[in-house]
Amino acid sequence: MNPNLFRSVEFYQRRYHNYATVLIIPLSLLFTFILIFSLVATKEITVTSQGEIAPTSVIASIQSTSDNPILANHLVANQVVEKGDLLIKYSETMEESQKTALETQLQRFEK
Repeated sequence: MNPNLFRSVEFYQRRYHNYATVLIIPLSLLFTFILIFSLVATKEITVTSQGEIAPTSVIASIQSTSDNPILANHLVANQVVEKGDLLIKYSETMEESQKTALETQLQRFEK
């Protein structure tokens, strides 16, 4: 074996495991990265203020998922609404007729 190979290994082993290569160089690279990132990155700017949220257009009609006719409409502009207030009352005739039809179908299937 060549004894010069062992000497070079010992040289590099001592060279790269000292204080400068273990601590100073990685910290300087980290600092450089943070500095470059702070110059290139976009900054978010937040503005806090008071204001009013207003719609761009007023909805012309109120739409419901129910096809039942409306019996009473208690909606008023700028009215304060609390939990449990009755706003719109629908006619229950359609629901009652559907209920009786379903009950008769159920009775037929049970026989």
